[in-house]
Amino acid sequence: MSASTLSAPAAALVAGHADAARCLERVCPLCGQDNHGQPPSTLSRGTWRLKQCRGCAFVYLENALRYEELSVNHAWSKSRLAEKQFRADANSWREPAVRPMRAIRTWLRRLLPRRKAARLIEQYVRSGQVLEVGCGSGQMLRRLPEHLVPCGIEIDARAAAKARKHIEPRGGLLLHADGLGGLTSLEDASMSGVLMHSYLEHENQPLEVLQQTARVLVPGGVVVIKVPNFASFNRHLLGRVWPGFRFPDHVNYFTPESLQAIVSAAGLKILRCSWLDRLPTSDSLWLVGQASG
Repeated sequence: MSASTLSAPAAALVAGHADAARCLERVCPLCGQDNHGQPPSTLSRGTWRLKQCRGCAFVYLENALRYEELSVNHAWSKSRLAEKQFRADANSWREPAVRPMRAIRTWLRRLLPRRKAARLIEQYVRSGQVLEVGCGSGQMLRRLPEHLVPCGIEIDARAAAKARKHIEPRGGLLLHADGLGGLTSLEDASMSGVLMHSYLEHENQPLEVLQQTARVLVPGGVVVIKVPNFASFNRHLLGRVWPGFRFPDHVNYFTPESLQAIVSAAGLKILRCSWLDRLPTSDSLWLVGQASG
C-alpha cells in the first residue's frame, strides 16, 4: 500500500501534514504552561509539533486534532493503516537493526501474556460497575468476570456500535462520546473501577479526564491506566520509529514521573506504579490510582 492509495485524511497523516482548521492549539496539559514560543522537538513529524514543556518537562503534541476529527476522519480504525505504512517505509533501511529488538519483544509477550489489565481489575475491584474509557469494540470488557458490570465510552462510531453488543446484554452502559464528555455525563460515585488501557495518550484534556474519573469513582474505587512509556529503553534506541509514536493520534507522552504527577494533581492516590509496572525494556507503563475515601 502506498500513501496515494489512502484516503485524503490518512495520506495527510502519513505525510505529517496538519490541517490548522481541524486542530486546536494546546498548552501543557500537566502544568498549563504555554510553550508556543518553544521550538518543536526533533521527534516531531511534518507539521505535527511535539513540544517539551519548559516548565515541567512534559512532552505533548501542541497542535492536536479536535474530538470530531478523531470520531470520523481520524478514527483509529481508519488511520491505523496509514500509521502502519509509515512505519514500514521508515523501518525499511534499518530492518537488520530492528529485527533483534522485535524478537525480544515477541519473547517477552509470550513470557508475560497480555492479561494484565484484567488481572488488575479483578485484584482491586470486587463488585459493581467497571467503566472503560476508550473501550474500542469492547474486547477487553468481554473478559471481565460475571460479577462485574461492564460499561464503556468510545468516540469511534463503528467501534462503539460493536461494543454495545457486548455491554448492554450484561446490563451495562455504552456512551458514544469523547472521554471527557462521557465522564461528565455520569453521576458521582457511580463506578467501582475505571480502566484506561491505551487511552490517556490520545486525550486532549488528560487532567480534566482524571479529575472527572476521581468524581465518578466510589470512595476507594480504582483507575487502572496503561500508556506508552516515553522513558523506556526502546524509545531511546529506536528514536523516531519507536512504536509509541503515533501522529496525530497520540498527543501525550508519559514518563513514570509525569504520569504519577498528573494522577496526583487530579486528586487520586497512587496505589501502585512499581518497577514491574514500568520495566525499562518494555514500551508499556502501568499505574493504579485510587479515589479518596
